[in-house]
Amino acid sequence: MRKAFFPFLFFLLLLLFCFSSCSNAQVLGLPPKEAAELLRKGDTGFIRHLELPGTPGPDDFSRLEAGFKELLLINPGAPFYAALLIAADTTAPGALASEAANASERSILLFCAALESPSLQVRQEAGRKLVSLVLQAGENRDAAAIFGFLDSGSLTNTDNRFVTTLRAACLYRLGLYEEAAIVLAEKNLNG
Repeated sequence: MRKAFFPFLFFLLLLLFCFSSCSNAQVLGLPPKEAAELLRKGDTGFIRHLELPGTPGPDDFSRLEAGFKELLLINPGAPFYAALLIAADTTAPGALASEAANASERSILLFCAALESPSLQVRQEAGRKLVSLVLQAGENRDAAAIFGFLDSGSLTNTDNRFVTTLRAACLYRLGLYEEAAIVLAEKNLNG
């Protein structure tokens, strides 16, 4: 009788631990329902509180992108939607240049987080937006950060054909034209 009690107790404690740790999921410091409601209202303040370093390196970029990936707990399209909301703030009349630059950086990070979405459509749209942002950028810093992110190995959903196009766009923006042509040629060969 006593031998059967310990496995039962172990199973009960394990079950209790799993349920208690699973219910503590947070999205950028908020319960997922609260974060979802804020996002639904268009309030991105909880996203803006995440501090960005002055000049993020590849490690900073990947760390910040991983933080924004928490939005996937709300919905597979949440990082993409949040990026659109924040990008819209950069074009708002009266936006300060420093705020616009900060919002632009956040939207790029959020679009990169959307590349991790389980939804193929979200990944494709995020890839399209990032390609457009990289090619229209006035400086190479964003292209270098995105390229570093793509090469970091932290991106797990590499089935997205826009990842290859995004990689080529980054190389092109960085002036590495031959490498961009090779990436695109390999993409065409592989389908």
